Amino acid sequence: MPDQLDRKFIEKVPYAEINNQSHYIPHFGVFKDSATTPLRIVYDCSCKTPAGVSLNDCLEIGPPLQNDMLAILLFFRVHTIGLTADIEKAFHQIGLHEQDRDFVRFLWLKDPLDPKSDFESFRFRVIPFGASSSPFILLSVIKKHLQASSSPLAADINRNIYVDNLISGCETTEEAMDYYLETNSVLKQAGLKLQSWGSNDSHLTARANSEGVSD
Repeated sequence: MPDQLDRKFIEKVPYAEINNQSHYIPHFGVFKDSATTPLRIVYDCSCKTPAGVSLNDCLEIGPPLQNDMLAILLFFRVHTIGLTADIEKAFHQIGLHEQDRDFVRFLWLKDPLDPKSDFESFRFRVIPFGASSSPFILLSVIKKHLQASSSPLAADINRNIYVDNLISGCETTEEAMDYYLETNSVLKQAGLKLQSWGSNDSHLTARANSEGVSD
């Protein structure tokens, strides 16, 4: 929670705004064997309110923008060298309009070690993972940025990205290293960072390991 506050993903709701029209999202923790995110907080935007509807029931989902997974995997198998990565905390890189933030509030214990301590109110400053509209918003931002780029590699990323996962490949070690460097550069211009790189090329794997962004 302090990390999310430091990164400005969330903010504490000022006391004067506590009684404003708002919606609170229930949440729970999921533990996973992961080097980057061993504990993920899952926000249940599909939880029904006493009125019988959830936050997700009230959101415009938008048209599906995801690429076809079968096509991505078939293209991936054609290459001699396979490359995979994902965008670090992708959903949390997209800002949320101030007028919408009170509908993605949540409660947190003031002292997590004391279950009897008071609750504090927080709200997202970014789009939350779990909201039905978030995948469309994220992909709209990514695709708009990639389509505006003059880099030929941007077209490859646009074709081979699935939500926040990049699955592509090339034929030589030199191409793999160029791909690694240029994709990072292209997405960095949009404030997005690739992490969890995986490859069957030992040189790229060693480079990713040395920079702390390997799977």
